[in-house]
Amino acid sequence: MHDTNDSPSGHPERDAASQPERFEQPERSERSARPDRPTRPPRPGQGRPSSGQSLVETIMELDRDIIRLLAKRARLFQKVRGSRRPGVSSAPARDTVAEKQLREAWESAAARVSRDPRFVRQLFALLQEVEIQERSPEGEVRPSFNLAPPRRPVSINIYGPLAARPTRLWVALAAAAGAEAVLGDGGGGDGGGAMLGDHLIDAVKALNQAGAHLSWEGDATVRSKGGDALDFTDKVIYAGDDSLNFHLLAALSLGAVGKVKFTGGPALKMTDTTPLRQFLPQLGARLAPVVPKSSGLPVRLECSGVLPDEARIPAELPADALTALLLAAPFWNAAITLHCADHPDAASCIAEVLPLLRACKADVTTLGETGEAALSVRIAPTTRLRVPKAPAMGIDPLVAAVMLAMPAFTGGEARLSGTWDAAQPHAAQVLDLLRASGLVVTADAKGVAARPAMKPSVQAAPAPTAPLDASALPLDYAPLALALAAATARAAKVDVVPAPLLPEGVDEVTAESFAGQLGFALATEAGQPVLRAVVPAGSRAPANGSPWASPTAAWTFGLALGALLRPGLHLSNPGNVTELMPGFWALYNGLPSPENAPRKPKEQKDDGAKPARRRIIAE
Repeated sequence: MHDTNDSPSGHPERDAASQPERFEQPERSERSARPDRPTRPPRPGQGRPSSGQSLVETIMELDRDIIRLLAKRARLFQKVRGSRRPGVSSAPARDTVAEKQLREAWESAAARVSRDPRFVRQLFALLQEVEIQERSPEGEVRPSFNLAPPRRPVSINIYGPLAARPTRLWVALAAAAGAEAVLGDGGGGDGGGAMLGDHLIDAVKALNQAGAHLSWEGDATVRSKGGDALDFTDKVIYAGDDSLNFHLLAALSLGAVGKVKFTGGPALKMTDTTPLRQFLPQLGARLAPVVPKSSGLPVRLECSGVLPDEARIPAELPADALTALLLAAPFWNAAITLHCADHPDAASCIAEVLPLLRACKADVTTLGETGEAALSVRIAPTTRLRVPKAPAMGIDPLVAAVMLAMPAFTGGEARLSGTWDAAQPHAAQVLDLLRASGLVVTADAKGVAARPAMKPSVQAAPAPTAPLDASALPLDYAPLALALAAATARAAKVDVVPAPLLPEGVDEVTAESFAGQLGFALATEAGQPVLRAVVPAGSRAPANGSPWASPTAAWTFGLALGALLRPGLHLSNPGNVTELMPGFWALYNGLPSPENAPRKPKEQKDDGAKPARRRIIAE
């Protein structure tokens, strides 16, 4: 946001902090106007709407004042955070004291206007994370990222990056087992590299705080050097801003006596840990929030090390928590049976974790082959898990879907070399979604490829009659489904197609805004949801259009696909792709042929060799 001060009085804090908003109400018969009191005209943006100004316009003006106040608060709070003096170890404590004072003052003031203490705490947490948009040295707002890929058929032939979640699970296994392992290009296999996204880097750093010996090399390799068992006792560990990271760390700490404090980023501060807090007493542990009356991080976990012979997983527990418990159980000090039948994601969590544990020769088995017995897992401690030196992993399904979808927008072909793991969750649904959009998709031992069923330049594709179905996929696939639906409309040269079936929980405002960026609108016609084109095919986005702020990396991927239909889209926060795939823009900027042949795995360098010096020139 912009840090400006153009309020009517020159003091935005005064404009927004005066009398409460009052609008005209019927006059009471017993109260007559006082002729001796002069009439005071309302100030712009406050009190009663000024002449010719509607209530909506007044609220919009107040919103602008609020934004200016937020910018000023963010700037001042950044000074509080940056007031540490080098070499003074008590500075973080002072920051904590200041934040506590701010929180207590906020809750006291907000209690007068809100009866929802949870909402008040969440709003304060959001205020603490507001960042001001950077400006150039000349004082101008830095330009947005212009998405203008060449509109030519793609020819993509690269190694597919390794799946993000299994990479983190293998990293956690190697760290907990104290095993030597290499994940990615350095493993010497013929597959792609690991995606060193923010969540993976945060996991590596957090596990190292607990005693692991992990490192990353180059841009596609994570290495575990082995060592002793993890030790969480009396540690303060930053879990990053990802649910899986936090639950993995918490689950790995349950097997020993001790206490540990976990902190995290904005998303984890807002998360509700109540289901986990209610379940952990079954495992002899107690989770307590550090901030009174809050439900998110930071939290303190106290473990007794006394585990039951069996535990029933409640349906309310997050799926990431169940995944973490299954993965961490071999490192606990007693055998345990986890009954998971009540959990809606039990089958997918078990299918995700058990193949990894069995590859490490862990003592794990289900109580049966079908029914509830197949969802009950018996796990016993294993003295030393035999983690493979170079664990086998498949291509990441989300990134693969984005790359394979490009021929639906431009024609051409996309091929990702590597292993397409058909057993990984949602693998089949991803390929079905691509095929429903008019692509011919093939998957074999060498990789996965996609091309249009017919050349777009020769003839129009058949108009779709059924909606693309992404309802069974995770939320991250919603922008892909919307972009593919728009691509089918352009390929069929029609203005209206059925709106795709999106995953449950998609934010409607975000979906509508995203569709608008692509030149479409979500609407209801004849009782059916549709996606209607609102700009001509082949038109560019306005050069002076407002940049779009993408909420997640998945929406950024979707907008990048949309720019293949409507070049010139502007993105205000392209850096959020680092959450998952830092190298995405390098591939995107290389279109239509980012690489004409699969990359060769990097040669393993001598650990004792000195790193080569590199000069980085910033223009």
